[in-house]
Amino acid sequence: MLKLKTFIKITPAIVIALLLAACSSKQGYVTTTSYQYVHPVITEQGQNGQSTTQSTSLADQQTILYYQQNNYLIPQKYYATLIKLDKLLMVNPNWTINILGNTSNISSSGYNISLGSMRVYEVRKYFLQSGIAASRINAFSYGNQAPIVLGNNPEGNSINNNVILTFNKN
Repeated sequence: MLKLKTFIKITPAIVIALLLAACSSKQGYVTTTSYQYVHPVITEQGQNGQSTTQSTSLADQQTILYYQQNNYLIPQKYYATLIKLDKLLMVNPNWTINILGNTSNISSSGYNISLGSMRVYEVRKYFLQSGIAASRINAFSYGNQAPIVLGNNPEGNSINNNVILTFNKN
C-alpha cells in the first residue's frame, strides 16, 4: 500500500516534467545512418526524416516512428502510416499489434521508461479510438534498454527515440 501511495505522488511530477521537457525539445531528424544496429530494422529514414519501407507490405515488417527528444506526441507525418496499419488490423481480425516504446540514453532510466510509456500510450490510444479492441494491442516501454543503435551521440540518440510497431499474425 505504501508503494502505491508513493507511485501516485511521483506520477504527477513525472508527467509535469515530461510536458515541460517536451516544450523545449530539439528539432531535426537524422537523414543518414551508418551505425551498427543492435536488432534488425526493416524501415529506414528518408532524406526528410520520414520512414521509408524496403518491403511492399507493411504487414511483413517493422514500422518505426521516430520522435524528437523528450516528445511523446505522434509526429503528424506518421498518421498516414498508422491509417494503413489500422486498415490491416481491421481486415485481419485475428492479428494483434505490438507497440514498443524506446528512448535515447539521455536522462535517467525512470524518466526514459515514463517517456517511452507515454509514446506507447499515444499510439495505443490511436488504435483504440479507431475501433481496435484493447485485447489486440500489446504495448510495452523499454525506455533506453533496447536501443537500435549503440553509442551516445546526437545521431544515435535521434534514431533511438522511436516506437516500433509489429504484427502478430494468428
